Amino acid sequence: MPARGDEVDRVVTTDGQELAALPLTAPGADETMVAIGALLDAVRAIGAGAGLVLVRSTEGSGLMFVDAGHICWAAVPQTKRFLVDRLAAAGLDREALDEALARSRTSGRPLGAVLVERGDVSPDVLAQVLHEHSLESMAHQIATTISAVEVLPRTPGAFASPLSFPAVPFFADLAERLLEIPRPLYPPSAIADLADLTAFGVLATDDVAIPVRMVGQRVPSVAEALELATTGRAIMTHVGGGTASFRERRRAWSVAGTPDFFMVAEGTTAASFAWMVSKQVPALSWPDTDVVDEGEIA
Repeated sequence: MPARGDEVDRVVTTDGQELAALPLTAPGADETMVAIGALLDAVRAIGAGAGLVLVRSTEGSGLMFVDAGHICWAAVPQTKRFLVDRLAAAGLDREALDEALARSRTSGRPLGAVLVERGDVSPDVLAQVLHEHSLESMAHQIATTISAVEVLPRTPGAFASPLSFPAVPFFADLAERLLEIPRPLYPPSAIADLADLTAFGVLATDDVAIPVRMVGQRVPSVAEALELATTGRAIMTHVGGGTASFRERRRAWSVAGTPDFFMVAEGTTAASFAWMVSKQVPALSWPDTDVVDEGEIA
């Protein structure tokens, strides 16, 4: 965990343009949450393009390969053995791995894409290994004293891979690994089968709001998720807790919980709005809170 007083100086591009300034240990903020927030800001800066997120720390630099809003791979030197062990357990011999690593370095392509092309491991098994390795790598890096987060732009499509994973669920999984989530958000029976529904939990402080526990079928971009989380935090801070559900034209939107932990949902159909109103309050079971507003804005 970063020590208090240490900061991420800035999120920058290779030309030195400042993209964000987010201290890792703002007063009163949870260091882990703010570190995850800094990484989310870096991925948001990449947007629909591609880039490397360079995470510098006292123990060396870690990398996240990002393309079109997906995490293609993440690694730090300290977790190299972890990846080798997992791949070996999946049936990959060391010689094949060394050859694939060499090709990955010379071509600049993700290791996963090289391994699949060579037929060294099945896509399904490799996807599981890379996801776990990427989570382990970023968890390890967050647990050190991070000094800076930088964005190194690359040509769109440079890291594209069918084995990549959407960024928002990845960071939600990372938050689950590193943070204590207060309670289950929804029982399985409460999850709606609605393709347009975006829904996820949010942990928040005065300085940062990060997505946790994806619920809805639709996966938002990082920019969408952070906008929803920030808006939800503002509403929860203003009303002090409870629920608020709105429908305006084709947009249905709802937030429920407390200022530091809440569920936010958005959809584009009447069915989504009906689900929010009927399921959200009883499923969350927030104690000592009242319905603030349930209505339709013309």
